[in-house]
Amino acid sequence: MSPHNMDDLTDVEENIVAVQLRQSVDICSLCSSHLLLHTGAMNAVELDTLLLSCFPCQVFEFTSEMTVNEALSTLVDNIDQSVSKCEDYIIPIVVGTDFDLLSGIVQHEVLEVIATKHVPSTFGGYSISSQFVFIATHTRPISHPRVLRMLDKFLLSMSLQNAERRVAISLQECQSLVTGRQLLANVHTHLKIEHFIRDIVVAIRTHADVKLGPSPCSTEACIQAAKAVAVLSEFNFVAPMHVIAVVFEVLAHRFALKDLDPDFEEPLVSHSAVSAEKKRILQEVLEIAPAPI
Repeated sequence: MSPHNMDDLTDVEENIVAVQLRQSVDICSLCSSHLLLHTGAMNAVELDTLLLSCFPCQVFEFTSEMTVNEALSTLVDNIDQSVSKCEDYIIPIVVGTDFDLLSGIVQHEVLEVIATKHVPSTFGGYSISSQFVFIATHTRPISHPRVLRMLDKFLLSMSLQNAERRVAISLQECQSLVTGRQLLANVHTHLKIEHFIRDIVVAIRTHADVKLGPSPCSTEACIQAAKAVAVLSEFNFVAPMHVIAVVFEVLAHRFALKDLDPDFEEPLVSHSAVSAEKKRILQEVLEIAPAPI
């Protein structure tokens, strides 16, 4: 089942990157949340083609020269355009490319607006639509200290360089987003599953190579994402495989490694190196926090 309207899935299903991207956006749509997308070496034309082949979306570009007001104005204008063009059963999707080019202060303010759905101003500010998925793309690791602590505003993070097919998810015919969210609300999560997720989060927080661990809200984020996977897999309960299918995407951007210096915006290692190290840590954690039977 998918909240998005696509006429033909044949080509998309042949492309693992497109499949995972579409599934990640489906999960964010069901959970009313957002996606942090690492694009790697993909150029702007290739990225636009991929995005538009997966789902209808409004794409705009962030630039390094943008001030806070310019970035927020561009974001809000594109959200408004996307909302005005969307049909009731499709959630608006807004893609801000090159999020990493913004200064740390501007990134922080953009994420504040995404989280609060409120744009501040001298005269008190104004509210924006609460129903949209924001996809922020980046090529470099985001490592500004103030922004690192706000990355949990994104439910998932995904890299186009390391896409893998999720065997737990089967794409179904398009249905209403409202129907999907009703199904999500009725998905059962056993206490053992909640303890399993909590143990994973705690193990990452206490890992010797982790500098800044996942926040307490990471557990709830994992539960919600796993419930969305269950809905997409046509289950009415969360199984361990649903947790494992999304645990890396939910948690990878919520903790920082000791190899990154918190006093500098520029990372000391590449995104691929950071991703590989985080996968190693998660694998170690899963070995000491076995899934319930």
